[in-house]
Amino acid sequence: MGRAWLIWAGVGVLILLIVLGWYRLRFLAKEGEALTRISQQQLTTVEFETMEHDFGLVEPGKTVRHEFRFRNTGSVPLVISDVRTSCGCTIPLWTREPVAPGDSGKIVVQFDGSGRGKVSRTIYVYANVPGSPIKLRIYATVPEM
Repeated sequence: MGRAWLIWAGVGVLILLIVLGWYRLRFLAKEGEALTRISQQQLTTVEFETMEHDFGLVEPGKTVRHEFRFRNTGSVPLVISDVRTSCGCTIPLWTREPVAPGDSGKIVVQFDGSGRGKVSRTIYVYANVPGSPIKLRIYATVPEM
């Protein structure tokens, strides 16, 4: 019984590694597609009012939101092709239409109060700007239950 269990455990670990590898390759492929779309567009510049936001104390499981406001400071339309987060507990909503030069838009970030202690999440904004993706950060302190 001990040897059979060891073989099945090894098979399980191998399957897990294959699934994780496939997931990582899928993520990299999507990131590459977003960067390719950006590189085929004219570049512009963008200015965010803030690049970070601290929610302060957030009750576990409570949903909080923040709007990151920005302005297209360049001379061609700003196109945000994708917005990704470092955790599934953070949901981004963003201006999907091109933002004309001089106009403004927003990225709304919703955090579900998961994690414990001081938490930070990164929001990656893929757009036709130099240095894309732009990194925005949110912070919160979620007390222990």
